[in-house]
Amino acid sequence: MAVPPDSFLKILLFSMVHIKMKFDALTIKSRLFFSFGFLLALMVVLIGINIYGARKANQQLQGLVHQELLKYELISSIDSATKDNARQTLNLFVVRPEDRADVKQRISAAKTHIDDLFNQLEPLLTRPEGKAIFADMRDKRMAFVKSFTAARQEQENGADAKALAIVRDFVNPSIEALKKPVTGLLEFQKKIANERGQEMAAASDFQNRLSIGLGTLAVFLGMGAALIIIRSIEAPLKVANRVSAGLSEFLCVRRGYLPTVMDKWVSS
Repeated sequence: MAVPPDSFLKILLFSMVHIKMKFDALTIKSRLFFSFGFLLALMVVLIGINIYGARKANQQLQGLVHQELLKYELISSIDSATKDNARQTLNLFVVRPEDRADVKQRISAAKTHIDDLFNQLEPLLTRPEGKAIFADMRDKRMAFVKSFTAARQEQENGADAKALAIVRDFVNPSIEALKKPVTGLLEFQKKIANERGQEMAAASDFQNRLSIGLGTLAVFLGMGAALIIIRSIEAPLKVANRVSAGLSEFLCVRRGYLPTVMDKWVSS
């Protein structure tokens, strides 16, 4: 159940009065001890908050560098390797027959490299939108591999015309279709990296404002504690001064002690 604002203010006021009464009942030594202890505790809290903020910012930075930028690098590598593989695929049907073995070797190496990039990227994708684009990219690549395999098989069987027809009707369209999810995943990952960067900037700004606020609070609390200490020391000194003045007046004036002393000093 929520506490009404007026009741909360009454509780706060009562607590402050109670704390002041307890503080006034302490000795000067105890007052100094608790006042400086409170300021030291506040400094420790301020330092702890700054350390926590710095660690959190470091974790966010590591996440941005080691995860988001790594994903962007893998997607860029997939894009470059896919384009190179497409060029090699087309070269297979235009180079001389004696050069086809070297092209096939490069295509096989590119396929292995792309498979490895896909395997590295897949577990890093955690958002549904990114997973959906990755699944579409994988399906488009499988369609490209299937059509290319069919064209190469026809070429190896000596049916060059049929192989070129498969390249024209299936391989080239599958290459163009593969570009869209690759570009889409690159743009999506760029957006995620920008969002993480903005989150880091906002967290850093909040940490700075929090440090400034706590530092300002510490200054005002220190000034308040110093004022309380001065007044707590000044009050008993004033009482002692009034008691001393009253006692002097009683001994020296009302009893005539002071004039007697002065007369003896003058006559001597």
